[in-house]
Parts: sequence; structure tokens; C-alpha cells
Amino acid sequence: GEQEGPSVPQFPAEQLARVNFDLGKRVATTKQSGKKRSQGSQLEGHSIICKLESSSGPCVNVRAVVPGKLLEVNQQLIDKPHLLFQRPCREGYIAAMYPNDSQMAALKANLLPVEVYLEKRGLKIEDIML
Repeated sequence: GEQEGPSVPQFPAEQLARVNFDLGKRVATTKQSGKKRSQGSQLEGHSIICKLESSSGPCVNVRAVVPGKLLEVNQQLIDKPHLLFQRPCREGYIAAMYPNDSQMAALKANLLPVEVYLEKRGLKIEDIML
């Protein structure tokens, strides 16, 4: 089955078989770049950026969450999906987005402080910043 929303995948990290950006839409053609692009696909909050597919069958949709411009997707994850869990704050990022200006203040107001987020997930800073 598919899991909606920003939650933990319904399969263990070691079962992640593929990060699928090939959704038949504009996302798959967005190239990785080290610089911000003036061009970019406009996404809605419910737009699917990619699917996380497990070796045991289930998959998880990864949504944009906020409307904005998709600047790049991390093409490294196609060949190295393990980076998503091993180095989530560095090489394992999924995509770079720039939220619409009208959404920026609301987005910032709803973010959890990093300490609270880590506590809710049962993590330490070392778990994500290695």
C-alpha cells in the first residue's frame, strides 16, 4: 500500500530498493545543479516529488508539502538510494525547493525547532548530521 503525508516509511530502511523520480511528469526531467535555477517546475503542496519503493512491495509517496518551485531533484538517489537514510541532511536530500513567497512566513511559523523534531523522532543530531 501507499502511505500519504510526511511520515516514516512502512518498511525498514534496509528494504529501500529504489527512489523513483520517474513519475511521468516534469519532476523526472529536473536536473541536479549546484546553483539555484531561475527556471523550475511549479508544484502544489500535494504534488508527488518521488516514490520510495521497497524490496518487499510497499511504496511511500514523497510530496512537496508546500507550493513552490522545484529547483532540483537529487539524481544521486537513483543509483544510491541508501543515502536517503544514511546521510539525509547532506548527500541524501530528496529535492531542493523554493516555497512561494506567500507561503514562506506560514511555513517558517509551522516548523518545529530541530531539538523538538529530533525528540519526536527519537533521534540525536549525530543520527542525521554524520
